[in-house]
Amino acid sequence: MIKRISIITVVVKDQEEALKWYVEKLGFEKRNDQKMGKNFRWLSIGLPQQKHMEITLADWKWYGDRNKDQIGKNTVIVLESSNCKMDYETLKAKGVKFTCPPEEAPHGISAVLVDLYGNPYNIVERREPTQEKPMEDQPQK
Repeated sequence: MIKRISIITVVVKDQEEALKWYVEKLGFEKRNDQKMGKNFRWLSIGLPQQKHMEITLADWKWYGDRNKDQIGKNTVIVLESSNCKMDYETLKAKGVKFTCPPEEAPHGISAVLVDLYGNPYNIVERREPTQEKPMEDQPQK
């Protein structure tokens, strides 16, 4: 039985450049940095307060040209925030680029940033669920 997601892989052009960006801009910490074999480096990062989830910064060259086109095209990863608007201002001041500023959404407040390669990350400040009636354009159960 599947229990949880433990690792997400982000294909990068340069592992050192990516590590520096995630640590300095987003506040991640380095988790693993190991040479495995002659040409492979296992490099992962994670949030200090979330020990059981890692992002592997995978060097596309190790996988060959077939993975080069994945750089900057990852699935959107959601980063949970306690204050999306404050995080937006803090990260913007560090030079982080956003494709969408904080906006009210049914699930809370959401903003979308992109990393140094164009991978999107959605920062979400969740709204507590309410017992509102379903939206009229959605089927009811």
